[in-house]
Amino acid sequence: MKVKVTADLSISYEGNYFEKGDEFDIQDSHYEGIKDFVEVVEKNPPEGQETSDQEASEAPEDMTMAQLKQALEKMGKEYPKNARKDDLIALLED
Repeated sequence: MKVKVTADLSISYEGNYFEKGDEFDIQDSHYEGIKDFVEVVEKNPPEGQETSDQEASEAPEDMTMAQLKQALEKMGKEYPKNARKDDLIALLED
């Protein structure tokens, strides 16, 4: 999910610091711990129901292996079973 900092303090998340007004993605399970300091900007769709708009707006480097494979399959591109993330990104950008 995507959240926006609403508190007048810095929030540290996964090694990055976010100030009031900053938006960032978090895992749904982490929301409870920071809910008093942020507002939800965008919720994640149910598992396996991502829309093509969301996939298109996400940078390949930020996508999971499953998302990369799904995007390649939708494009009709094949990939090796032992492909690494960098390989899938290269295929997606090709």
